[in-house]
Amino acid sequence: MKNTLKRTAKHSLLAVVSLFYFSCVNNIQPLEEPTPPLPASGNIPITISGRILQVQTHTRITDNKFDNDNTIGLYVLAQPENLSGSRHIDNMRLVYSSDGFTPEEEIYYPKGEGKCDFISYYPYQEEGIIQGSSNINVNVSPDQSSTTEYSNSDFMVAKATGISPSLKAVNLQYNHKLCQLNIILQVYEEENINELQQNASISISNLNTKATYNMDTELFSAFNTPQSIIPNGKWEIDEESHQLTGKKVILIPQPITPDCELTLRVNNKVYCASMPMDLILESEAGCELLLRYDSRVGIGGITTSISDWKPGSSSSTDLEEKVDNSSITISDLNFEKTGIYNLITSSDIVIGEICKEYLLGDNIDAQAIVLYPTNNSNKGTVLQILGETQSIHGGNINWDKTNNSFTYITGDKAPIEQIYADKDGNIIFEKSENVQLIQAKESMLTDIRGAETNIYPIVKIGTQYWMQENLKTTKYNDAASITNNTNNTKNTTAGYYLPYSNYFYNQAAITTGKMAPQGWKLPDNTEWEKLKNYIKDEAAVLKTDTWTSYNSISQANNKTGFNGSPIGIYSKSSKGMYSSYTYSKEIVGYWSIKKENQAPDDTSFSLNYKLNKTSGLKNSDYCAYSIRCLKE
Repeated sequence: MKNTLKRTAKHSLLAVVSLFYFSCVNNIQPLEEPTPPLPASGNIPITISGRILQVQTHTRITDNKFDNDNTIGLYVLAQPENLSGSRHIDNMRLVYSSDGFTPEEEIYYPKGEGKCDFISYYPYQEEGIIQGSSNINVNVSPDQSSTTEYSNSDFMVAKATGISPSLKAVNLQYNHKLCQLNIILQVYEEENINELQQNASISISNLNTKATYNMDTELFSAFNTPQSIIPNGKWEIDEESHQLTGKKVILIPQPITPDCELTLRVNNKVYCASMPMDLILESEAGCELLLRYDSRVGIGGITTSISDWKPGSSSSTDLEEKVDNSSITISDLNFEKTGIYNLITSSDIVIGEICKEYLLGDNIDAQAIVLYPTNNSNKGTVLQILGETQSIHGGNINWDKTNNSFTYITGDKAPIEQIYADKDGNIIFEKSENVQLIQAKESMLTDIRGAETNIYPIVKIGTQYWMQENLKTTKYNDAASITNNTNNTKNTTAGYYLPYSNYFYNQAAITTGKMAPQGWKLPDNTEWEKLKNYIKDEAAVLKTDTWTSYNSISQANNKTGFNGSPIGIYSKSSKGMYSSYTYSKEIVGYWSIKKENQAPDDTSFSLNYKLNKTSGLKNSDYCAYSIRCLKE
């Protein structure tokens, strides 16, 4: 990374950014701290205290806090200099951890008693504010479904002017500079809102994802790169109002054009509408779209109002059902539901699959949307690299299934959003007269065991296909019932435990060899090792949810989509000969079997809050762990 600190002296940087809250207002309340005497040498270190005052509606997901490894950029100007002139501190990068924000190296005030101006922004970018100007390039992620990409789309700026050299911390208050759009689906009372919660996906197309922001004028310009944008969040049911809420997206303030379209997909039906032309996407504003859904007539209309960020505009429009099965739109695919979609022709022939997967190789480390044709499943096209704003999409990937590795050639295209199939079954990226009807169908594991049916999402990690959820069955795969062990002393009775709706199976149940769904298996130690080696034993990429904090251990980022949640384990109690449920929020364990005889292995595969890597747990008759299955 380039070092942008001005090097006219042997400066060292000490900058600690502490207390952060959310804000959309401009007044800064100084911290009440005593001012210590200045160093006699005149070498006065800079310390920073930043705050983002909380509002009811906010962009952050994780408790109004910065996440580990979030970064900000810092500029310090010696008055009367401005950004287009000389910069005393030029785009210093500060990284957040549990200790707060820390810089790459130390900085000091300029010598003398002159005043300084402070400018900071989030998220950090290497190029920063363009040299010789006050402009910075801003972009939002086309796929904001992940916490990381949604957070990184939240462009914020903080300024403090006329600051005299002092040991007292400089207060920086960060203000949102983009627009937040909240989406509400008003559901007709006779509709099955629970089913709609699972099957309704939404996207906004042809909105610019890149622009230039001027730090002096606070205006956006040079809008470019229109793309389909996928909101963040999951639908949540408001029983009282019969609404689905929880979807939100961060947008660059920009004019609405006739090409801007909102798409709601419900199962195999697609409803579309032009975005209201009089809707103003204003900086710092929180807008709301209310969609009225009735399956008999589709969507009745959209109304817009303003949330509690800042007053804005309101408008309305109507949606019509759209029938076009000649292409697949990537932004319409709901990868929250499953990590894999099958491409199917009107003749029910599968011609390919689309995967949201984690690519970790010599020249790539990113989540991506990848297309694999059925006739050559080792070779794929990287349709989109999530979070990447440069024109490097459309690359080629070639898997070595023996070594669970790949070679990757970077692309030179904008994100590929549309997929077609010609009449010969070849997948193409440009529409022609020779296309046939295709659809994308969720790839799910349907596990039928007598009267019990469970459906599991699937994710591809390397060359392996994993269940994205833990097994949750009360029956063996021959439909015989599994004993519900409510008496923890009966450790030799094959059965399951069910604390807090989480299923744990003991060693005796595993020994039956009847736990895996048809076509799937419990992984052996070599297969867990294969997963471990692919991710370079970085446990954070397998973790989701909130884990107990411990020192500087990397927390969950779930880049793989494995969804390893710290639901705990059963183990032998230290107080007696019985099984005890423990380690909730700290550990999750998964059964591993021996390759040679399918019996439980001596150790399980586990994720631990105290380790940045995977680990193992020693098995016994008293253990009960989760089951995660692998496709055969």
